[in-house]
Amino acid sequence: MPWTQALAEAGLRHLALAKPAAAERARPLSVLTAARDPLSELEIAELPWPERGLATRVGELEIVNLHSPVSPSPGLAKVLTHGAVYAHLVRGSGPRLV
Repeated sequence: MPWTQALAEAGLRHLALAKPAAAERARPLSVLTAARDPLSELEIAELPWPERGLATRVGELEIVNLHSPVSPSPGLAKVLTHGAVYAHLVRGSGPRLV
């Protein structure tokens, strides 16, 4: 993919991509985190649309990458997403970037 090559050329060789949506609920958006150092993925429990949220750790820093659903999303997806991210953040500690 061209963007992975461009990231690698910029020195960001370690990539984490959020889980894809189930085939029957395909949505075109996702999130990606790229870093110079190795990434480890962390789970954000109970995300209604898991392709829209990704938590990773680089060294001691946790990075939470989120594409928030728009307000009129079905099933209160925006509210549930923000609640899941909040619950994830309060369970953790240390330096974090959202």
